[in-house]
Order: sequence, then structure tokens, then C-alpha cells
Amino acid sequence: MGILDRLFGRRSQSKKRSRRFDAFQIEPTSRCNLRCKMCPRSRYAKHWRVGDLAIELFEEMSADFHLARHVHLQGWGEPLLHENIVEMVSIAKQKGCAVGLTTNATLLESDLARELVRAGLDVAGISIAGATEGTHASIRVGSSLEEVVEGVRNLIEARKSFASRKPRIVLSFMLTTLSVGELPKAVRLASELGVDELVATNLDYPCDELGDSLRVFSCTKAEAEHHQRLAEAKALAAKLKLSFRHYPLEMEELLVCELDPTKNLFIAHDGALGPCVYLNQTRGDGEIPRIFCGKNYTIRRLYFGNACEEGIAGILEKPVWREFTQVFRRRKEIYTQAFGALSSELSFADLKEAEECVERLLSRNPLPETCATCYKAYGI
Repeated sequence: MGILDRLFGRRSQSKKRSRRFDAFQIEPTSRCNLRCKMCPRSRYAKHWRVGDLAIELFEEMSADFHLARHVHLQGWGEPLLHENIVEMVSIAKQKGCAVGLTTNATLLESDLARELVRAGLDVAGISIAGATEGTHASIRVGSSLEEVVEGVRNLIEARKSFASRKPRIVLSFMLTTLSVGELPKAVRLASELGVDELVATNLDYPCDELGDSLRVFSCTKAEAEHHQRLAEAKALAAKLKLSFRHYPLEMEELLVCELDPTKNLFIAHDGALGPCVYLNQTRGDGEIPRIFCGKNYTIRRLYFGNACEEGIAGILEKPVWREFTQVFRRRKEIYTQAFGALSSELSFADLKEAEECVERLLSRNPLPETCATCYKAYGI
């Protein structure tokens, strides 16, 4: 199950399953009203290119939305800053897609919440960085936890006023060294607010030393205290009957990350279509700095064409997209070939042989360089 399926909380109807892609993630704007401590927008402000995706171009792009089950309006900016965000939701809904967005909720006033519910928004991911005012504000600079909570309440009230169960409201709690101790308190907050789910996420893209110092997951073995906080949160969530899930604290290479580029696309506000949000930042110099397991890397922005000029379907016909995604198709095929034919009566020797076969074949089909130093490729 991919990241959008997890966020939406269920598989879409069979009609949507027949669509070629799980999701198109589209960045309405690269502008943001916050200055989050670890965000590349804040850390590299002088390099950042700021802009909005024109509604006319979004509408033209929507001619290819029949290819995707989901459209998720999120990138490196705050989507509610876009003056046509409600219209974007409506356009994607008209194309038969489930539609979601992720927001810091500071702009989620009552009227806007009602408009989003009326437009048919299916899921709203809302981000917090702490369960106390001090911790949240120290990370989400320019935000207060109180105004985020008010935004959540506005959305819940709007949902009630339309007698609707949508949008599904997912509270996303970022685990950092500053916030991990507050995770059980975040469970209580989520339960009191009445959200549909709480997700504990990792700071999975440390762009510099500051971000790297804030992460709680480990390239080897995570601290026992961090595991303990997760265990406490899980137990409390079960007691309160709150849906809760979290990302791993220790790395393990995946066949394909949850942003599987064979099933998902990311389109930046300037129209550049790439495999994911981590490889398609709109820095003026085209560079993407990252720290991976203690080492500094700089990769080049990766995209396959401009969806505003060529159309999504047009880019999918280009060799550059097919060549990049082929390695992920091969990696998935390896697993299917090794385990797909095994019966329930297999012996431990059979299983061990299959696992060794997978390891050998994966070593011959390694991740692309741009992905091998990304924490998402290791389940984080």
C-alpha cells in the first residue's frame, strides 16, 4: 500500500483501481507563511524560487487526470496560500479523482474549511511539530499550536455542518529530538480533537547539519528511549481507540519506496514533472543538498519534462521517464519471481534459498544514485 493509500485510509473503488497511477502529487505553490526550522525553504531561502501554479495551467493539466486515482495538492509550500485552491479541488473531483491536501492549518478559517468540504475534499493531512506550544512553535517558526488546533476544529465543524464524513482528517506529528517525548501527549490531543488518525512521521529529509541533528531515527540502532515513546503512544492510542501508525526508527532497504515512481508522479509549481518531491525542488541553482548517514551529498534536480507544456501523458511517452522507472519495475519483478510461486508448504530451506536469490538479483539491480542516498528508500 502506497503513501496516498495510507493517507486516504482505504483502497479506492474498483473503477479507480483501473487507473494507471496511484497518485499525482501536485504543488500548487512554493510559497509558505512559515519558516520551519528544518525546511530547505528556510535553510536555503536565497536559492529558493517562489511561484504559484496558474489555475489555467492546472485545468489544462487535468485533461490527463483520468490516469490517476488520487490527486494530492502538496509540495514544498503551503497549498492554502493559493487563491484557487478550492477550484483545484473541484477540478480534480470532476475528473473522478480522490483529492487530498496537506496543510499547516494556520490559514484554515471557518469559511475556507466549509468551501473545501463543499468542493468534496477527501482527505486533509495536518502537520504539527510538537504537542506543546513551546515545542511546536520552536520548530514551525511563525505558527502556534493553538491556531493549528483551531484550524482542525474548523474543519471538523465544517464536516459536521454538511453531515459528511469527508474529508478524512489525518494529524501528522513530526518526530524530532525536541518532540519525541511529547508523542503520548499528541495521542491525547488527537483523540480530544476527534481526528480520524494520528501518524508519527520522521524528519526524513535532513538538508543540512541542523536537520540531521533533529532526527530520531538511526542508520543502525535507534535509542531505546525513542522506541519506548512509540510503545507508550501505541498503547495509549489503543486504549483511546484512536487509529495510530508510525514510521520505523531503523533503516531497511525496500524494493521500492512508498513514493514508487512507477505509480506516482510529482509536479512542481513550475510544471516540472519528476519522480517525487524529494528530487524535484525548485531551487534556482538546481541543486538538492542532503545528509545521509552522516555524509553530505548534493544531487541535481531530476525531472522528465514540463507538464504545462507537454502534458502529463506526453511526458510518459518519453524514453527518459521509462528508463528511470525501469529499475523499479525490475526490482518488483525480482520479488514476485522469487516468492510468487512458493506454496504455503515451503520449507525454511526453500525460504532461505528464495531470500538469497532476491539479495543476489537486487545487488545486480541497485537503486539509482539519486535514490540510494534517500531515507525513503529505506522505509524511513
